Amino acid sequence: MTKPKLSRKFQPRKRLMKNQLSSLILFDKVKTTKAKAKVLKSQAQKLICDISKLDSLQKIRRAKRELFGGAAIKIVDEIGKIKSVSLFNLSPRSGDGAPQALVVINKVEEKKSKTKSVK
Repeated sequence: MTKPKLSRKFQPRKRLMKNQLSSLILFDKVKTTKAKAKVLKSQAQKLICDISKLDSLQKIRRAKRELFGGAAIKIVDEIGKIKSVSLFNLSPRSGDGAPQALVVINKVEEKKSKTKSVK
């Protein structure tokens, strides 16, 4: 199976996905076209899976290679909290009618324990 080219050459396509992946990590959601969202979801899942298997130093190096600045630090810190990546279809864009999608990172909610304090 061939990778989607998104009507771009290799370097612009690589930079576009790196930028969108960094935005997804930083803001936990990205609104984009459906074709870009499908590629972004698969790359995000692969990155999360690969980073979760590595040691701490290797995680940092891999994240810095794949992402921009603050996103690399954030994903290394929150790798255990990320549950999955979801894709939701939205209504078409009003200007040109392009199909839109929302890519969201689902995180595990931390349960607050109900312990009574001893006085």
